[in-house]
Amino acid sequence: MRGIGRNVGKITLRKTIPIVDKLNMVMQDRDNLKEEVGEMKKSLVDLHVKVNCIVEKQGEQGVVDPSTIPPFKSNCALLLDLIHIGKRCDLCDWKKRAVARGEVHEVDLTAHVHGADLGEGNFRVVLIEIKASHAELWKEVVYHHTLGEVGVGGFVLWPKLFLTIYP
Repeated sequence: MRGIGRNVGKITLRKTIPIVDKLNMVMQDRDNLKEEVGEMKKSLVDLHVKVNCIVEKQGEQGVVDPSTIPPFKSNCALLLDLIHIGKRCDLCDWKKRAVARGEVHEVDLTAHVHGADLGEGNFRVVLIEIKASHAELWKEVVYHHTLGEVGVGGFVLWPKLFLTIYP
């Protein structure tokens, strides 16, 4: 009774029951999330081991030289990028105007688009609709300089900061 105060009756105690129940639910949800994060970390480590095994086997067969493949990044940024693959997006210019519509196709740093490395912070996007065919590409390549030259169905390299990705 000291913690609650004077003049505590049955009604006051009954009013605190839903609050305590809600607090217990929140704490249980927090514990469940901690377990899920732990499981995801374990599965990420397992995936890292499997990828390394595959790379080593391909290197033994002469298919891929493991030294040319960058190490697997197990950070949150890569995981967040991977969830965008296959999602529709708007490609925006530097004034944040939509110049085309596309679908995220690749987020791997080592992927190539028209002979150029994708690099960090860029996505490979397949064009579905071009709204401004005169819009210039972010990274000039030998063959194409504008979205119109690439055409619908073609791939472009686009910074993820200038993509509006839809769920």
